[in-house]
Amino acid sequence: MAVRMDPQTRLAYDLVERRYGPKARDVIDLAPLLFVLIAEGCLAWRRQNLEKAGTALETLNDLGEDNGQLYFTRYTVDVDWGWTAEQQSIDAADLLGDLIRTDDQFRQFNEDDLYAVTPFADFLRKVADELAVPERVCFGSSDLPSDKVAWGSEPFLVCKGDLEELSGGSRLARWALELGDIRISEIPEELLSEGDKDRRIAWIEGRLSPGRTRELLDECQRREDAFAKIDLDSLVDAANPSSSPVGGRPTEGDTP
Repeated sequence: MAVRMDPQTRLAYDLVERRYGPKARDVIDLAPLLFVLIAEGCLAWRRQNLEKAGTALETLNDLGEDNGQLYFTRYTVDVDWGWTAEQQSIDAADLLGDLIRTDDQFRQFNEDDLYAVTPFADFLRKVADELAVPERVCFGSSDLPSDKVAWGSEPFLVCKGDLEELSGGSRLARWALELGDIRISEIPEELLSEGDKDRRIAWIEGRLSPGRTRELLDECQRREDAFAKIDLDSLVDAANPSSSPVGGRPTEGDTP
């Protein structure tokens, strides 16, 4: 296959080969099977959640029928519309939820809510969380300036533990590998043992050009400075208004 890969994707294939054995071509051959299994798992998970929502809606409707004081249960038309939208999306194997966002009849929903619909990414994270192997699969882990996001997912890193072991915790060595300045297969065999960690780090760091090193360090510093200016307490209070007394932050004895 004549496919152009960015360095981080190529590194992912190298790390998979180092950890599990199959070469890039083997993974490519398996990709359709693996994708179908994940896709159908995602759709099955959504069906289960939709069934739970439908059961809850029926319970709410039954309560309203039998109890006049629960008059508000008769005003669930938005929930009905949303349920129908999700059902149509699942039936169409719409893994990204695009149909929900583009169907004009659902425009009465808040646009921010609609664009928070990311079923495939949610399912991938759910699977990763259930496996509880952050050293093998983690999301949003790279500090490299990049706008690349895999289809239907979010930024991720596979075999993070192996990458950290190879780079010895050195940010510069990790960058050299992630940016493709050096391939794992190019590291001399005698430098791969744990006893040669310092020599390996120095050798890998030496493959990252000085100009690019300065550029990346400046970008990371800019990000850190911008993050330091964020008032995290205010963001937490705004996101959880019920956790704070009116007009202020939680007082002593309050449970955040």
